[in-house]
Amino acid sequence: MLKKNRALQAEALNLFARGAETRNALSRMATCAALIVGATLTTPTLAQSAPDNTRYLASNCANCHGSNGATNVPGAFQLAGQKAEYIVEQMRAFRDGKKSATIMHQIAKGYSEEQMLALGNYFSKQPKVETVTK
Repeated sequence: MLKKNRALQAEALNLFARGAETRNALSRMATCAALIVGATLTTPTLAQSAPDNTRYLASNCANCHGSNGATNVPGAFQLAGQKAEYIVEQMRAFRDGKKSATIMHQIAKGYSEEQMLALGNYFSKQPKVETVTK
């Protein structure tokens, strides 16, 4: 797990160095990844019990996807209000390397099937917000 953490940190730093216009988004992604890695390293029993701790697990997604999965940031994928099956399908695709991503492919590997199902169910019940366009 320590190697994954180091690789994740290195990837975030490399992406951060690429340009000033992307620094805000990259900072949010790096923070989100650090929170997830830290949560799974320091509290393994909490991370293993998804149904009882789904809200806790979902809070790790807030930095990139907004509180309760609802964001009005253009370009950020909104989890709130999506079908549970779709969310789980996307997480599996990230985990299995079938869908490319900057950071989600690493994050998805940290969740069990039970946790992914619980997260999909949780986010599908959250109210969706309208995306603001500029």
